[in-house]
Amino acid sequence: MRIIAGEHRGRRLVGPTDDRTTRPITDRVKEALFARLTAMGLFGDFEAGAVADVFCGTGSLGLEALSRGARRCVFVDRDRSALSGLQENLEALSEVERGTVHRGDALAVARWAGAAGEPYGVVFLDPPFPLMTERPGDVAEALGRVAARALHPEGVVMLRTPSEVPAPAAAGLRRVRSDAYGGMSLHLYERVVAVAAEPDGAGPGVPESGD
Repeated sequence: MRIIAGEHRGRRLVGPTDDRTTRPITDRVKEALFARLTAMGLFGDFEAGAVADVFCGTGSLGLEALSRGARRCVFVDRDRSALSGLQENLEALSEVERGTVHRGDALAVARWAGAAGEPYGVVFLDPPFPLMTERPGDVAEALGRVAARALHPEGVVMLRTPSEVPAPAAAGLRRVRSDAYGGMSLHLYERVVAVAAEPDGAGPGVPESGD
């Protein structure tokens, strides 16, 4: 595992010690993901602002985002061993100041939603594969809470699933893209923008009557 681009390009990362429940994202897949996000305007002029790396493991996605210009990353996981590796990576990259680590239930969105002090431009949601197969409804509900409580109006949520698990529908989000990579799929969601009702029942594009 390494940083693909940006300030820390080429730096090696400590990876997870246990890959029984999920497959670590390969450099090739990570490069393709960030190319998509850059094309969507998340890195560049917008620079994603704050990002969240949820079910972060040792932090590969969030650290890549910091390298590419995100102001801050909130890392969320409950596994002590993974978070120990994350802390090692943060220290090696001198990113302790820009990385906030939250140990706890990643699906309890309310507990980490405001940890950055601003909405998230990108939320990386990378649950263990058994969670996606056994509790997909819980993940879908968490996606809805991310949309309602945590996501920037122009932000994006990435969800990774096993390839055989369909992308869940989530309140407040619309899926804009899905890409399969071997045994996994990456799904990108944007917030649904509510359309304001026209006053007095007037339809769009219909002028009010005059004298």
